[in-house]
Amino acid sequence: PSPHPARVRTPVWLLAGPIVVLLGFGMGFAIGETTGLGQADDANGRILLAGDGLGPLRLGMSRSDALDSGWLGEPQETCSDMIGGGAAPGEYAYMLDGPQAPEGLSGSVEISDDEITTIGVSKSVAMPNGVTFDSAWDATRAMETLQSAGYRVSVTSTFEPEDSATATSPDGAEFGFYFSDARGSASVAIPTMSICD
Repeated sequence: PSPHPARVRTPVWLLAGPIVVLLGFGMGFAIGETTGLGQADDANGRILLAGDGLGPLRLGMSRSDALDSGWLGEPQETCSDMIGGGAAPGEYAYMLDGPQAPEGLSGSVEISDDEITTIGVSKSVAMPNGVTFDSAWDATRAMETLQSAGYRVSVTSTFEPEDSATATSPDGAEFGFYFSDARGSASVAIPTMSICD
């Protein structure tokens, strides 16, 4: 069975069999300076991926409001598209490369029932409690870094040993992680990752 964004509100990485399909993610992400919209930057100028959103984008925000933010760019295939069923009504996926998005920002947004269900980014993104996500993390380094900042962390296995994790910040914000040995990189999403196989 395949968790689907319209039924399970936990998408961002779409894993088709043993192949990790990245919605809108490239291989060298960077978060540039922000445009002053939405969440504040951290002290180093990195945009903050909070438990409820990124910049002006918020989980549960309507598709029309998200498009109006100017942060959404090119549409992408949805999980349903990739597994051959076709997107359900109200199901969309977009790259985070719109005209108002910070320069260098790379990631994706998934929408189900016309509302944002998942936001994912990678590399140099700030998180709550002073954590800076690093796309070079593996599960061990992620656990050490997050636990030292007071997060509760659970590492799991999807296709490879310890290739996924969930973390909850001290204030209850939820994050999902995927660690790709093949790419030598990791990514973070809110609220969690989902799997389509």
